[in-house]
Amino acid sequence: MFNWVAPRIQGKITIGNAVLQMVEKYIQFYIDENLTTLKNYILNTENPNVLSNKDLPDNIEIEPFQKNLLPSIVQYDASVVGFERAQMLELSCQEKDSETFVAFRNGACIGYGSIKRSCLGAGRVSPLFADDPTVAEALLKKLLESYPNRNGFCHEH
Repeated sequence: MFNWVAPRIQGKITIGNAVLQMVEKYIQFYIDENLTTLKNYILNTENPNVLSNKDLPDNIEIEPFQKNLLPSIVQYDASVVGFERAQMLELSCQEKDSETFVAFRNGACIGYGSIKRSCLGAGRVSPLFADDPTVAEALLKKLLESYPNRNGFCHEH
């Protein structure tokens, strides 16, 4: 499957998950020498209260996922990753045992993020995209607060 996908993602921003034993194989096929892989798993010592959502301007709203928000998410996501992933996003946002939040500025989508349960029982934050670091922090806080029964959390860059 990777051999089929690799030519189609050349020159595009790509995000994925890999079985740890296979990471080196994926890196060998990846041409960009700037590739960085971060593996993060944080035990349940994190406290969402250290994150802020109080500094958001009045024209920014963060809303929980609803199906009518999907076109805005798809359009924003395509502007970030370089191609449309409508079907994948629809399935991801409606996945069982997951939460998604969407950020809007004056009605336009400026970020979104999802949290799901990882195979270790942790809350896995992925994806999380935002045009502004303050919005990204507020989205992360919402995601962690919405997923209280997690065994720590992990995220990908």
